Amino acid sequence: MRCKIFNCDVLHRNQCCALCDRRSECDNPCLNHPSRCRQTRKETPKELICEHHIKLVTGEEAAKILYTHRPLGLFYRRLGPGNGFIGIRNCTGEAQEREFPGVEECVYWLIDMGGQI
Repeated sequence: MRCKIFNCDVLHRNQCCALCDRRSECDNPCLNHPSRCRQTRKETPKELICEHHIKLVTGEEAAKILYTHRPLGLFYRRLGPGNGFIGIRNCTGEAQEREFPGVEECVYWLIDMGGQI
């Protein structure tokens, strides 16, 4: 979860301090909790793409990943304006792909967050 109003000194992003495992390292943690402040928000696809190192690839790169199972990682490609996205999960060398209507669904599948859209 992200915080709407607080920027973490340690992670340098809008991380909710109450949910952070690095809170003890922070010199200026927020003393609130989401149940009291109600200032949390879901991560945007752009934030998740950066945080999970998801790489945008071309159709040719996607085909190569699916054929060779290399490189390892999380990838997505745009099918064209209004045509959706393809997600490619290749963390273990067993490349999986799936088509999605939007980038948000694609990113959540890639990081395995299921229905948390």
